[in-house]
Amino acid sequence: ISYYMVVLCVFIFILNLRGLYGHGAKLYFENQRFASKLNSVLCVQLCIYDSFMGLYVLIITSKNFQFYGSYCLHDAAWRSSHMCNVTGVLFTLSSHGSLVTALMMGVYRCYTCEHLLVYFPPRKCVTCLAVANFLVVLSSVITLLPIQFFEDTFVTALSFEGNPIV
Repeated sequence: ISYYMVVLCVFIFILNLRGLYGHGAKLYFENQRFASKLNSVLCVQLCIYDSFMGLYVLIITSKNFQFYGSYCLHDAAWRSSHMCNVTGVLFTLSSHGSLVTALMMGVYRCYTCEHLLVYFPPRKCVTCLAVANFLVVLSSVITLLPIQFFEDTFVTALSFEGNPIV
């Protein structure tokens, strides 16, 4: 393992720990002043989804450090492992969740700017959040279900000259 690789992994690790700390602090302080506002709920939700991305990057960084220089030898085992599937779910959950949350924040802010004096019922907000989060979780977890369509989807083409696995 080269010096450059060690420095890069340590840098990414420290950067992610700082990000996770920042999201944790945001969650703590947001809960301290939680006033049952939709914007606060969406900010907390965005912090949670971004924390999932931080966990994803930590896992990928550790696996990169572990397999550095010999990934081709471990490729099939890694991509067919449960940890790889969980990592994929974390990535999908985080990216889709962040996008949906940012979209909902934008729609909510546009709505409140356009209808300043119109009351928006909290029940509608809770329903929208619940449906959106359900769809995000469903789109992330569906690949873990024992469905024939998803069997061996991620390990499809490991053919190159001199492949030590074959």
